[in-house]
Amino acid sequence: MEEKEIKIVLITKNFFFKQCIKKSLKSILGFNKKFGPEEVADVLIQYKKLSALKYSISLNKGINKSTIVFAEGLNELELKYLIKQKQRYKFKLVIHHGFSHPNELYNPKILNDVDYILVPSEWVKELFISEDNTLNFKTMSFPWPCYEYRINQKNAPKEKLVKCIIYDKSEGFDSDNDYFDLIRKLTDILQQYGITVTIIKYKHYKNEEYLDLLADSDMMIYLSNQETQGLAQMQAWRNNIPTITFDRGFAKWSDVICPGSSVPYYNKLVGEKFDEIRSFETVLNKFIENYDTYKPQKYYEENFSYKAIFPKLDKLFFNILESENINY
Repeated sequence: MEEKEIKIVLITKNFFFKQCIKKSLKSILGFNKKFGPEEVADVLIQYKKLSALKYSISLNKGINKSTIVFAEGLNELELKYLIKQKQRYKFKLVIHHGFSHPNELYNPKILNDVDYILVPSEWVKELFISEDNTLNFKTMSFPWPCYEYRINQKNAPKEKLVKCIIYDKSEGFDSDNDYFDLIRKLTDILQQYGITVTIIKYKHYKNEEYLDLLADSDMMIYLSNQETQGLAQMQAWRNNIPTITFDRGFAKWSDVICPGSSVPYYNKLVGEKFDEIRSFETVLNKFIENYDTYKPQKYYEENFSYKAIFPKLDKLFFNILESENINY
């Protein structure tokens, strides 16, 4: 096979909204609140800087000369535009999820005109395929790194757990479920063990505040009905904070219920999980007993860091050029 020159264009929201550039720059510098999809776009910019293919990569320009267009976080209208450009310029279109369920697009069948779909975890991949089995050969489970802010955790050994963050994501998926009663019960139990509680609510903090809180904490209880990946949770792991995660074991969108998770990349190195308040105290005792065995930072760095993920993204682009039909 004749070697083909790689020309990769990374597409973010700024491709469509040039007025957002200033705001995005502030976000990259850490001045603004950034959550989930916004941080994914910032990581994509870091990938351009650090990739082994960086001299073949452009950001939000040169689409007419591209071999591969990789788009992140686009809505249906933006996606339709890129599909039209793909038909004209004959590039491969790869999208990283800007949605968690195909039905979040008014016309999910437009995904059939995309070459590859990267979703953040295996249960999301299975959901996409169950909704449309023609997506089987183009959907790939691909975790994303956290944006790598500074790390400022304590390194001194902990004789006793004294400070806990409760991360409240009741504004996430299926947000009709209010955690107020659950948080009250968890707080009562933790206080009986001499552990003080700080509650942080999704979309109601700045990144610097979250990082400072992680640096001053021993553990985190993560409350979310479901997570496609859980970047805020992974940010805790990156800062070496073990977690206890509420994991009800299923996901829900409107009337759609399917297998799912609040911690899709769970590993015994990161902590524990529970599915109802009745089991929490048993889990907490296990967590306290095993605390010194948890190595969340090690697990994150080996599996989800820039160093771990960016070479896989490089390899993906090479594979796309080499094969017309990769079954992931």
